[in-house]
This record gives sequence, C-alpha cells and structure tokens, in this order.
Amino acid sequence: MFPTAFPDSGSRIGIFKDSVKEEDLPQVLRWLDFLVSDAGEKLWYWGPKSAGLFEEKDGKRVYKDKALEDQMVYSKPGTKAQEYGLKLWDGSNDDRTKSDFISFTGKGIYYPPNWYDKQRSKEEALTYFEMSRAERAPTTDTLTPKIYSYLTAVPEADKAWKARKALEDSLTKVLVARNDAEFDKLFADFLATAEKNGYTDALKDKIEAAFRETNKAYMPNLEK
Repeated sequence: MFPTAFPDSGSRIGIFKDSVKEEDLPQVLRWLDFLVSDAGEKLWYWGPKSAGLFEEKDGKRVYKDKALEDQMVYSKPGTKAQEYGLKLWDGSNDDRTKSDFISFTGKGIYYPPNWYDKQRSKEEALTYFEMSRAERAPTTDTLTPKIYSYLTAVPEADKAWKARKALEDSLTKVLVARNDAEFDKLFADFLATAEKNGYTDALKDKIEAAFRETNKAYMPNLEK
C-alpha cells in the first residue's frame, strides 16, 4: 500500500513482480477484488464467522465482546479491534490503527455504526443536531459560475474518451507482462494505441486552451 495526498490514506496498491510469482498474480487480484466486495467489507469489520466475534439475529449483528462493541460501534478508545485484526476508523489510544485488509471507501452498509441497532444517549445530542439559521442570507454572485467539461468543449477529447476501452485493455496487458521483453512490447503497443485513439500532446494542449478560455475571468488570479 502506498500513501497519497490524503492523510492516513493508503489508497494506492503496488504489486512488485520480484515478490509475486506469475502464477500467483491471479490469486492476488482475486483477493483484492474480494476485499472491496460486500463480503469483504463484512470481513474488515466483523472478522470471519469462525472467529466467533459476533452473534447474528434477524439480519443484525452484535459483538459478543462489550469492549469491542464500544470501540467499533461507539468510537470509544480501545485496543480490542487491533487485537482481533479488524478494520479501525476511530482515533484509538493504540497505535496499531492499520489492519492487513485493503478497503476502498469503507463505511458502507456493513460498517458497524450503520448496521448496528445503536443505543442513543443524551451525550450524543450535539452529534446529530446542531443550530443554524432557518433561512439563508441573500447573496449576490459577481461572476456567473462556469461548469467546465472538456468533453463538450473539445470534440477530439470526446472522441478519445469514447475509445478509452481499447486504451484500458492494452494497459491491462502491460500490467500482467510475464517478463521484461514482453513488457517492452506491450508497453510499446499501449503507446501506439494511445496515439491512435487521440491521447496525444496535441489533445492535452487543446484541453488546456479550452480550460483557459472557459475560465479567462479567473486566470489572472490563478497565475499569480
């Protein structure tokens, strides 16, 4: 997992060819695919059924361990989730906040606070309600907002976007090349496919020109 610009977000995956055998790669990809499925999300937060961490009744799950429930459902500090290797979102008092599970967006329908029959308390009142104005104060916009779309502004971009499947298919072949020689050939084919379908420097320049024209009222500020 690689870090990104988002804090605490290991959302880029790298598979090094020297560490994974060619015949094992399909299984690795199937595992990643499973982890971002509904079944995978259940595994992040609840563990396998064989671990016996929860009871299930009428389509709902309840953690057997009260300390684990407090941590996973009510976001209280604790160490139980780490001990069981579950996916953790809270600001725990334990520094083992990462599990071995690869997740995508998370907090879906099987995220414990969403799936659980939570017991509300008066201390949570400000979590779910807040004060605000009954009506919005009137405002006046000095510039008309522009909705920018390079697909409508640049016909060549629309044509290239519609041909993206050929580009994606050729890139997929590059990712599973069996050796350096095959990689070089497939990568050259990928570049040729990109060129053929309009993914060129000339298209990039046209998109940039369209962006500058659409946003010319803002460009002096952006270029300072």
